[in-house]
Amino acid sequence: MLVSSPSQAEYMARIRCVDRERCLVVPVDVGKRSAMALVADHCHEVVVDPFTFDLNETGVLELLAKADSFAEFVGAGSVRFGIESAGHYHRGLVTRLDTAGRDVVELNPAIVKDARGRIGARRVKTDVQDCLAMAEVGVA
Repeated sequence: MLVSSPSQAEYMARIRCVDRERCLVVPVDVGKRSAMALVADHCHEVVVDPFTFDLNETGVLELLAKADSFAEFVGAGSVRFGIESAGHYHRGLVTRLDTAGRDVVELNPAIVKDARGRIGARRVKTDVQDCLAMAEVGVA
């Protein structure tokens, strides 16, 4: 499900001429009170190590600061946030990022599970593995 985001075809057309190192994905694995995120590029490289943040305004500002800092460093042409649907826990973050004008995609948990299998961690369910799998989904 896409939220305030162009279709996948439109997204791919928009980034077609942008260097893969300058296209960033920010996968977020949401829990009840906190979340884990990382920043990766379209070369499948993690460029900002996994970090946790609280699901409140201070935590969201921390998430945005880390993503924006690296995006500025590489002159990013695209920054896309991918958030795995998690009951209702992800809704506040999706809404907050959407109202901030960010490119946000909600990811189906079944797709994330399949991606964990592709990276060799189908049976491993950790926040870091989920973030890595979501990064693969975001790049694909």
